[in-house]
Amino acid sequence: MRLLDVATLTSLVSALPRFGRFSYSLSVGSTNAQGLERLYHNDSLGISFVTESQTEGHGRAGRAWESPAGSGIYVSTILPAELRASALASVGFWASLAVRQACLESDGVTLELKWPNDLLWHDRKCVGILAQSRSAGGAARVVVGVGINVNRPHQVPDSIAATACWLSDAAARELDRTALLGRLLAIYEQTFDRLLDSPKDIIVQWSEIAALDGKRVAVKAVDGSLLHEGVIVEVSADGALRLRTASGELVRVMLGDVDALPEGES
Repeated sequence: MRLLDVATLTSLVSALPRFGRFSYSLSVGSTNAQGLERLYHNDSLGISFVTESQTEGHGRAGRAWESPAGSGIYVSTILPAELRASALASVGFWASLAVRQACLESDGVTLELKWPNDLLWHDRKCVGILAQSRSAGGAARVVVGVGINVNRPHQVPDSIAATACWLSDAAARELDRTALLGRLLAIYEQTFDRLLDSPKDIIVQWSEIAALDGKRVAVKAVDGSLLHEGVIVEVSADGALRLRTASGELVRVMLGDVDALPEGES
């Protein structure tokens, strides 16, 4: 198992004024849990929690996120400024765009965006993002957790063998996890002011890249039951998915798992 190079990562990010600090560990329960625990500690803004593996990693709706040791990037970042309520819906989209850009620039891999916060390669999940916030006095502090499958492990957990992929599958080579993480934090630095100043523009950009309008999809609940089927009309400014069902009804989707349907099926 090749570990992240902490000295190299330090040199890559130490000059970043807002995203240049990190805490590294070999294994934790959950990096997001670490971030939430430290959320209101002194000098906590901007720190990233990085680990080689998680024993209790999770995504949306409490789903487990498998974190094989030494094969991925598991990082949770306390954003370096408190956010107003109107910006919270844009955080996951902002992080998705940053991860996509980092994977392209660092490894030459173009990932697909899946609403609301996954990234795919050939319809298999490669990245999961989970943003969690706590509010006090009208402003919120936010932890953004990112799990990136980077190098395919020798033993893939059975639970994800049929649905997951790794960046190394797309690149056909082993990738430098340290360089990729450094690039991600640098892109956070470059784009964070836009999240603060123009959060709705983030969602517009995400929607343009995702190009979901007109796609036929099924929306399912956490338990797998069908909630809606229809054609995507748009991603709204607040991040909601708007669908037109077969009956012509317009519905807004804020939560759910979205799967593409074959053309002509709805």
